[in-house]
Amino acid sequence: MALNSQLRKYKEAFTVETVFQVLGSILGKFCQKEYDKRTDDDIHLVERILGIVRNVLHVPTDPTEEKRTSDDVSVHDQVIWSLHTNGFFELFTYIASSSEEQDWLLYIAEIMFLMMREHTPSSLASALRGSRALEEKEQDIRELSLLLQREQAMKAKKS
Repeated sequence: MALNSQLRKYKEAFTVETVFQVLGSILGKFCQKEYDKRTDDDIHLVERILGIVRNVLHVPTDPTEEKRTSDDVSVHDQVIWSLHTNGFFELFTYIASSSEEQDWLLYIAEIMFLMMREHTPSSLASALRGSRALEEKEQDIRELSLLLQREQAMKAKKS
């Protein structure tokens, strides 16, 4: 019990964006190096960075300990947001799609799984529908305002 509590505190420490900013810049520099110019130290460093990300995401959340409302962002989501803002999603996509980076595919697959494990498929789908509905609503507002302007112009011509 005390161990899980300590791990959650460590996970919360990783919500600070500068941590992933530094790790992301190191990982980005590695990905820019040509495959044959990478040293063993570079490879070990990337393995450690991916391992840290995986291990941080692996720490389970405890809603009773966090004491958050149902619509508040959890520590897990804050870590994911920090990864996103520091370019890790793009790096993960590059690593997963590059033929030269096949050594890291299991790390990336496990990280993707751990990012999604706190959410149900229905909550992910509703989040997507919610953002899409907002875009559609904005489009409808633009179309309605354009129609209103046309109608007002027609009334002005008649008078």
